[in-house]
Amino acid sequence: MSESSRPASHIHAFLDLNVVLPRLSRDKTGPRCLQRLHELGYGACALATEVFSPPKDGPHLLDGPLRCFTRLTLVCETEVDARGLASGASGAYEILAARPLSEEAFLHLCQRADVDVISLDLCHRVSFPLSPAAVAEAIQRGIFFEICYAPALENSEKRRCFIANVAEVLRATRGRNLLFAGGTSDCWALRGPLDVVNLADVLGVPNPSAKKLLCHNPHRVLLRAKSRRSHHQGVTISGPLKVPERLSPRTDEQGKRKATDTRSTPPKRGRKQKKKRREEGGGKEA
Repeated sequence: MSESSRPASHIHAFLDLNVVLPRLSRDKTGPRCLQRLHELGYGACALATEVFSPPKDGPHLLDGPLRCFTRLTLVCETEVDARGLASGASGAYEILAARPLSEEAFLHLCQRADVDVISLDLCHRVSFPLSPAAVAEAIQRGIFFEICYAPALENSEKRRCFIANVAEVLRATRGRNLLFAGGTSDCWALRGPLDVVNLADVLGVPNPSAKKLLCHNPHRVLLRAKSRRSHHQGVTISGPLKVPERLSPRTDEQGKRKATDTRSTPPKRGRKQKKKRREEGGGKEA
C-alpha cells in the first residue's frame, strides 16, 4: 500500500515508535507485540530493526491490528559509523534512528547527521557527557531524544542506571523533544499510555501527559521523517558557486582586483612643477 493511500488515523492515536524486531524470531514476536499494544490502547507503532552497519535489505513488514511504520536503528561507535545512515538500504525505512556509543558519534548525530531520533542506552552507564549545547542544536534541528522504559524493568541495577541517566537527559534537554517508547521485543514488558505517563511523572518530566508524550511528539517525529524523505527525493545542489568569467571582476597577475573606472585622471603635480608653472606665467605677463 502506498503512503498516500494509507489511513491517517494514527494522527490522534497513541504511538510506540520502537517495537524491536529480532531478526531470528521477528515473525513470532512481532505479531504478539502488535496484539499487545492494540489491547493496551495504542493505535500505531514503528517496527524497529537494530543494526551495527548499514543494512543491505529493506524493512520487514507485518500485518496486524495496528498501523505500522518502519524504523531503522543504527548503533554507532564512531563518527564513521554514524555517517552510515545515508548509505545502504537506509532510505527504504520511514524513520531513521541512531544509538551513539561514544562522544564522537553523539556530537556528529546532534550537529550534522540527518536523523530523526537519537536513542540512548539508559540502562547502562553513559560513557560520554550529554553536552547541553550539542543537545540544543539537535533540538533546533528537530531531532528527538528517546527514552526506552522496558529494559529498565528487568532488574534493580538497570533501574538505578535508568533513573540516573534520565535525570541527565532531562537536564540536557530541559524536557523538550522527548520520546517515550518501549524499546523491547517482549510483549509483556510493554505498558499502557497511562502507566507511561505515571512513569514520566515519577522521573521528573515537566508537565507529562499521554497526549504529548505518546501522541503529539511521535507525530512530530513522523512529520520530520516524511519531510526528510521528500527532501532527499528532490534535487540538491552542493559545492561552491562558480561565477562565469564574463561576470567575474578582472584581476591582475598578482590576483588584485583592477579598477573598473576607466576615466582618465590628471596626474598629481609636485612642488617644482607648480613653481615652474608660476614662473612661466609671470614671464608672459612681463
